[in-house]
Formats: sequence, C-alpha cells, structure tokens
Amino acid sequence: MCQPLVQRYAVNIYLKEEPSKETFIFLETGTCMVYKPKENRWAAVGWEINYIGTAICVIDNVMYCYRRNKVIEWYGDKENCWKILKGLEELPKLPSGVTLVNYGGRIAVSWDTRTCFKMMIWCAEITLEKRLNEHEIYGKVEWCDVVLTVPRSLRLHKKLIVVISV
Repeated sequence: MCQPLVQRYAVNIYLKEEPSKETFIFLETGTCMVYKPKENRWAAVGWEINYIGTAICVIDNVMYCYRRNKVIEWYGDKENCWKILKGLEELPKLPSGVTLVNYGGRIAVSWDTRTCFKMMIWCAEITLEKRLNEHEIYGKVEWCDVVLTVPRSLRLHKKLIVVISV
C-alpha cells in the first residue's frame, strides 16, 4: 500500500486584531496564503517572498519585516521587491529577537537588551506614512523607551505584546 507524501514546512501565522479579519500564513518556501473568513476560503497572496525575516506584521495589506540585516523593510507587491522603511534614524540599532506587531495601524517594536545583572525590555511605536503614490513608506518613531527591567537571572521565554482597547 502506498503511503501519502507528507511535507513539513515552517509556518508563521499572523493574525489581525479581529478574528473576522484575514489571517496570513507564510511558508518557509516563500509562499503566502490568506484565509478570508467572510468568504470561508483560502487564497494565494501575490507576495513571492524568498526570505522572510525574524519578525513580520501586516498593516493595510503591506507586509513589514525585521530582517537579518537589522533593518525594518516593507514588501512592495507592485514592484515585487523589499524596500527599507525610511525615517527610522531615531530608532536604536536593533538586536536579533525583535518582535513587530500591528498596533492600530502603527508598528509596535519590542526587543530586549542585557547587562551583567539586568535585562531591559524595550518598546517603540512607529507611525507610517505612504509617499510618492505609495512607492515609498516612511516611519516616524513616536516614542522609544524601556518598559520593563528585570534581574538577568529571571528567564523570560517569550515576549507577548497585547493590545487592549478601552
């Protein structure tokens, strides 16, 4: 009897704030799929992406990614290429292990830094502005600061950014 062929892929799933919104799935192969709950179907997204970085968020159907070259980039699907998010000179040099989240149409960035005795969790909020008929996107760092300091001996396994609307 023949066994079915099973292939495993690393999958990253990114949800928007509301469960009724689209869910994006990025496969290791560079393929991007989107689930459309109103239509109850999956569809391929025209993003042909060779490499996705370590952190991704999608805002207004634009994918933002923190990549190995330690910059935040966005994917221009009209040009089918990655572009650097300009205007982030005020943002400190980011280490690996950065998290990007859609924070009400802005990017919330979190990361940690460590000294001999303590670990500091940082957060920054970046507003976005499309320019030149959407061929360029600029970011503006609204604020950037340490939001939590803990002893370095404390083991934090995951950082979680939660957005609560009141």
